[in-house]
Amino acid sequence: MSLTSRLVDNSYWLRERLGQGGMASVYRAHYRLSGEAVALKVVLTERQEAGEVDPDDGFRLRLALLREFQTLSSLHHPNIVDVLSYGLDEGLDPYFTMELLEQPL
Repeated sequence: MSLTSRLVDNSYWLRERLGQGGMASVYRAHYRLSGEAVALKVVLTERQEAGEVDPDDGFRLRLALLREFQTLSSLHHPNIVDVLSYGLDEGLDPYFTMELLEQPL
């Protein structure tokens, strides 16, 4: 699936969407400084109609997700994909990057 390149957090160029679910999308991305390919998952936090969500709820959700990403980044095991970095994109949606696992065709 094609995607116009977009820079996330001034660090990652999104190249193509690899998958999408109800709350998140995963993209092939490249780290701007090294060119390394990574998988970048963006969690969409603004899914309800405007005015239906307390702004504090959105802040608490973002904070909870960033804490979860911090915990995930501390886990290291051969059967768990490493979380490399995390943050907020320009729309304040939380994201994290992980190693990109290529599947053979």
